Amino acid sequence: MKIVIYHYGAFRKLGDRTDLDLPAPATIGEIRMSLIERWGESHQLLIEDSALANMTDILPDEFVIDDHCALSVLPPVCGG
Repeated sequence: MKIVIYHYGAFRKLGDRTDLDLPAPATIGEIRMSLIERWGESHQLLIEDSALANMTDILPDEFVIDDHCALSVLPPVCGG
């Protein structure tokens, strides 16, 4: 399945988005690990501290994605 990850904050330096092709189903935790593999271990801590969200919710690592979708990676921000 195709997962589109839109970048915000510190991730913008990697471009506007990342496209992942993963077998269905996949958890948010597995998607997070795929991002670490794609972007490299130098981004691991930031990825681990960031939220992954769909259009309405911040998703926990146990949340299962079973179809194509778009998500956003939201890094932590200071002061809020």
